[in-house]
Amino acid sequence: MSNGSRALKTDDLIGMLATVQRRQPRGVPWATVSAGLAAGLATALLLMAATLGIRPDLTASLNDPVVWLKLGFGALVLLAAGAAAGRLSLPGKGWRGTGIALLLVFITVACWALVDLAGRPVSEWAPCIAGRDWLTCLVAIPLLALPPMLAMSVAMRHLAPTRLELAGTLMGLASGGAAAIAFTLYCQNDTVPFVAVWYGLTLGISALLGRALGPTLLRW
Repeated sequence: MSNGSRALKTDDLIGMLATVQRRQPRGVPWATVSAGLAAGLATALLLMAATLGIRPDLTASLNDPVVWLKLGFGALVLLAAGAAAGRLSLPGKGWRGTGIALLLVFITVACWALVDLAGRPVSEWAPCIAGRDWLTCLVAIPLLALPPMLAMSVAMRHLAPTRLELAGTLMGLASGGAAAIAFTLYCQNDTVPFVAVWYGLTLGISALLGRALGPTLLRW
């Protein structure tokens, strides 16, 4: 093969790669990621209602700001981790901005819990943290996170995730957020320390599940 022919083929390859690069979306394809998040949340809600049921005083409980904290905590984790997972589903996209937002959510809830405990007698700390549903929470949220994880993985595989363990971790965390929202409709432990400890712990477990399953679920 002549040097001219070799150079021509090299130029053609570079041109083809440049064309592919131009065709890649500049941002996260939110329609794809959002569809996975929405399907996962709907699945978690249906599964929770069919198994644990809904707390009988749900309507009245909406007057308690802690209930909104539980819902908001799950929603913010779902959105921030989902956005980060979506960005990691495209080669070359960073996720640090959404990662920092996610960290701030956890820090805010932890600080709120410490302030709450500081205003209570020490004798109330244990029942305030443990509540009556701590074991149910510990088991239910990671299990409820599995269907959203599957739904998200289907959506993310349509993109091109390459850092599968990290993307899986964020996918698991987002799925845990969906599960936390669903579990809130059942949970009657309305104290900030309970939310910080048990919701925080189960979200961490969901993230570890996502990390373990990510290389399998996200392979494309």
